[in-house]
Amino acid sequence: MKVLCVHQNFPGQYLHLVRHLGTQSEHQVVFITQRQDVELPGVRKLVYKPRRTISPQVHHYLRESEAAVLNAQEVARIAQI
Repeated sequence: MKVLCVHQNFPGQYLHLVRHLGTQSEHQVVFITQRQDVELPGVRKLVYKPRRTISPQVHHYLRESEAAVLNAQEVARIAQI
């Protein structure tokens, strides 16, 4: 089975699932994340960073939304690899 998980703070709530699946050779586990410092056996990790920071001109109510869009764009790019 092929499994793709996405969480900016690897492994997040998927710890037990990816740890279990990663130990079984019949599974391909890929995780897309921003976190670089954690590894799990049998889990291929793809790290992304937004290409730019939030625009200072954006209204403060929209900053989290803009950050989410920037993250989503990078996740979509890396998922096409």
